[in-house]
Amino acid sequence: MAQGPTSDACAKKTELDAVDAPVENADAFLQHEPVIPDIHLIIFASGRMSGRLLTWRASPEMEFNSLQHWGDYDPVCVAEYVRLKSGCGDRVTTFVPDNLESILKRHGKRKLMTGQVETLTHLRLDESDSHVARMIAMFDQYRKGLEQEVLYSEKFPDA
Repeated sequence: MAQGPTSDACAKKTELDAVDAPVENADAFLQHEPVIPDIHLIIFASGRMSGRLLTWRASPEMEFNSLQHWGDYDPVCVAEYVRLKSGCGDRVTTFVPDNLESILKRHGKRKLMTGQVETLTHLRLDESDSHVARMIAMFDQYRKGLEQEVLYSEKFPDA
């Protein structure tokens, strides 16, 4: 009777020193390259990465592989970054353009904050992560969130 590969063999196949990026929506999935070109694998997360995929990404077999989260810049997506980071630790970063604050100020949408007050309140419980603290400060200052689509939209070539 034939057997499948051993867990050691599977581990060897996944030992990639690479950065993968979960993205929130299909449009960003298809148009990511101008914004985040140095990514090994784009993962269409459809808003939130599944628990099964997160468990696999957090496994010891994937310890050589990093995740660079790329979603909207709003409380729900910051909470997803925190969720990924709690599962995978320091292997998780998030994509933040150098000029995020000026883009948020100019092109942000107040509607992205509507209905996310509870999520923002929960994020405030632990602002020890510098990305979380920075985003909360911008949300408080501008009362806006930013859709990731702005970063590759032809409407905003200077974004």
